Amino acid sequence: MKNLDYLNLKAINAPYAEEIKAALARVADAGWYLRGECVARFENEWARCCGMSHCVACGNGLDALRLVLRAWISLGKLHRGDEVIVPANTFIATVLAVIDSGLSPVLVDPSPETCLITPDRIEAALTEKTRVILPVHLYGCSCDMEAIMAIAARHGLLVLEDCAQRHSSHPFPATTSSSISFVQFSPAVQAYSFYPAKNLGALGDAGAVVTEDNELAETVRRLADYGRENLSVCGNLDASLGINSRMDELQAAVLSIKLCDLERCNSRRREIARRYDSEIENEKIFTQARGNAQNGCNTKAKSLTCQYDQHCYHIYPVFCEERDRLQAFLKSRGISTQIHYAIPPHKQLYHHIVSKNANLPVTEMLACTELSLPCNQVMTDGDVEQVIMAVNSFI
Repeated sequence: MKNLDYLNLKAINAPYAEEIKAALARVADAGWYLRGECVARFENEWARCCGMSHCVACGNGLDALRLVLRAWISLGKLHRGDEVIVPANTFIATVLAVIDSGLSPVLVDPSPETCLITPDRIEAALTEKTRVILPVHLYGCSCDMEAIMAIAARHGLLVLEDCAQRHSSHPFPATTSSSISFVQFSPAVQAYSFYPAKNLGALGDAGAVVTEDNELAETVRRLADYGRENLSVCGNLDASLGINSRMDELQAAVLSIKLCDLERCNSRRREIARRYDSEIENEKIFTQARGNAQNGCNTKAKSLTCQYDQHCYHIYPVFCEERDRLQAFLKSRGISTQIHYAIPPHKQLYHHIVSKNANLPVTEMLACTELSLPCNQVMTDGDVEQVIMAVNSFI
């Protein structure tokens, strides 16, 4: 029996090893390690992939979120204490960015079918203090952005997409359910993480902000470099409080190399996900495609937000009421898994969350039942078969 890692980063990066070594040597020899040609090239490449005009590279995904919120405050579009709609089922960084910016996170329970925040739940959570909607494309599954942008347009709200788990070499469609064009609405701002385990991962921390807004891009770039307007002057020439959050040349060079292969890697992840969806058959285990134990759904129907062309399968989650026993069973079969996420943000940051967020049953159910199966481009068909057979044999 083969021992199967949840994610083997050495194997993930092996196909690019020689290119990466050559690129790192070029960067080292050039003697310019920040805000150089490699960063500028990757910014242009990633903006094009996202279908946007501007990409501002930064230090990590959390900073990408923080910089956008701080930039909107600096531009007078947000004020301390304004409310931000955030899905309760997310990595803690999403909520930390809101709190760190002096804003109030309003956590919204996700759909039990897709595990994502939905337009109807967003609309129900709006108050006179709401200023931002912050959808998270969790697991790599795309939220219904057309409907979310329509809500934002009706209520005059800003939209910041947390795309830390959704990487693609071409823009995801806003939706497939309507003839209404996404570009009729003010485009959202997107925040990305390129943490090594992401579909497009660096060799360390890295992130980016992508936008169509010239003024926002300039403000984010300034705030990411201590708030300086004039980069040739060491003094801070701006009253805005900036931070130090810059992508280095080495990470940018690596990302440019791996970007060329991103869609092939995503396609392989989708192939594996299709097999899991169709071949995992265990009455104790539910998938995104089949619903989960909360609603008792066990059909092959897939909702709009989980269509394959809007999913890059950064994570393939299954849900089981005996999750811990399932994880131990799979480990005994040589299969490593992870949990995303065992403790939801409102259980960790309860002093900072508004009291009306106390009742989040779907989020708490997901935290107790979610288990992430291996799903990545270096898996062989035999690896996939090993996972399917093990999951199906769990009793």
